[in-house]
Amino acid sequence: MKVEDITDEMFDNKLLEIIEEIPMISILRIAGVYELVREEYYNDVLDALTLDAEDIWVEILTEDSCMWQLKGKTWTESPTLEDMQESVGGNIQYMPNSYSLSGIKNMIVNEEGIWKKLPHNQLATQQLNLFSNPVLGNVIVQVDAEFVTKDYWLKEAEE
Repeated sequence: MKVEDITDEMFDNKLLEIIEEIPMISILRIAGVYELVREEYYNDVLDALTLDAEDIWVEILTEDSCMWQLKGKTWTESPTLEDMQESVGGNIQYMPNSYSLSGIKNMIVNEEGIWKKLPHNQLATQQLNLFSNPVLGNVIVQVDAEFVTKDYWLKEAEE
């Protein structure tokens, strides 16, 4: 079949077929989808889908140097779009999860960090794999509450 032979209805049906096979949480983690859906349909159901019981959101400021001594804000529920924008200093962008090391469920950055010449965030950059770009400016991360404790980071050293 040629591309020009595909009708809108055929496209929509195939897209629905694909989407039905993908877990909703995976769809919400696609860059921009969560923000769009939340902006239009904000409710507690979205928060319940995206947050586990032990998850928290924390700011990693550019001056932070230790994951268990963070100086920024903490949220036990998903922060509002306004909270996110205030924390990162502008428009937000979800860092692709494929860049994050285990433990980081979501990382929200300033989408214009390069153009605004925001300072390097060494601690946030250390939470990403070697092939990702450095993080600029303050960020918000979604993690298990234990992830920001001294015990979590030192447990391997004690073994």
